[in-house]
Amino acid sequence: MKNVLFALSIVFAFALAACRNDAGKTTGNTPDKTTAQQEQPIQLFDSVAHAKIMEENRKKAEANIITPETIKEKGPAGAIAVTKIERTAFEKKESIVSAAKSFLGSKSIAVTADNGEYAYNLVDLNNDGVEDVLLYLYGSNFCDGSNCTLLVGKGEDGDKYRFHSMIQFLSLPILVCDENTTKGWKDIVAQVFDAKGTATSIKLAFDGKKYPDYAKLPTAQRLDKAVVARGFLMDASKTGLNLGY
Repeated sequence: MKNVLFALSIVFAFALAACRNDAGKTTGNTPDKTTAQQEQPIQLFDSVAHAKIMEENRKKAEANIITPETIKEKGPAGAIAVTKIERTAFEKKESIVSAAKSFLGSKSIAVTADNGEYAYNLVDLNNDGVEDVLLYLYGSNFCDGSNCTLLVGKGEDGDKYRFHSMIQFLSLPILVCDENTTKGWKDIVAQVFDAKGTATSIKLAFDGKKYPDYAKLPTAQRLDKAVVARGFLMDASKTGLNLGY
């Protein structure tokens, strides 16, 4: 009898252990928590929403672009938008040469073949319908590093010119405002750099008789607004013009 009870107790113990093991398993109808998480649908990339965001960003970027057409409204103070760079005139004009030499002679400045290299552009600076002259002297006596000297002359009837201004320490290209004028003549603008390399935009304004003598502060004025300008590139290496001969 004792043997029978002992055998039954062993069977009962195995059966109890089996029930406990089954209780820890999942059935086909009730998946466990881990399986449920794995079977959730993956969140897809929302291409429509992304495209909308990208379009909004593009519009914001385009709205902030500064162009010659929008610089006056959007450009920071001192900003200069160049619409066009016009190349040097190649034709030697004796009327310009003689007028320039006469002007420099009045300032006791001797011009020789060694320092008389020049280039020029013609542009109507005072809106009178006659082209005026910008003459850039790049000979050794007229330059400090890459900054050289600009002569400005008024064009007159009969293909004549009368120089009235000599601006020193001006670098290329020469930038002339399209619309901004002072006392009837278009402003000339440029950038100057301090010892640390910080750029400052300046304005060379006509005072009724001439432009300032130096393209630097404080002789020139700090440019306090955004302007649109045209560039005149005195491409001296291609002209070979010289006041000395």
